[in-house]
Amino acid sequence: GALKSAFLGQMLTNFINESANLTRLLVRYNSIDFEGCVMKCKGTITNIHTTDSKKIIDCDVWIENSDGIKTTKGTATFKLN
Repeated sequence: GALKSAFLGQMLTNFINESANLTRLLVRYNSIDFEGCVMKCKGTITNIHTTDSKKIIDCDVWIENSDGIKTTKGTATFKLN
C-alpha cells in the first residue's frame, strides 16, 4: 500500500515541479496489484481556488492496472508558489 501512495506522490511532484508544494495526499487501497502487473498513475484537477492570496489546486488521483481497474484512489492538494 505505501508503495502505491509513494508512486502517486512522485507523479504529482513530477507534474508540479518546483512551482507548487504538495500539501495533502489521501489514498484508499481498493484491491491488490500483483507482482509484474502494469500500473498507471493518473489524475485530474477537480478544483482551483484562492486562499490567503495563494492558488490551491485539488485533484483526484488513482492507479489503474492493465485491465483499467482503479486499484487505488485518492485526493491531493497542492499550493502554487
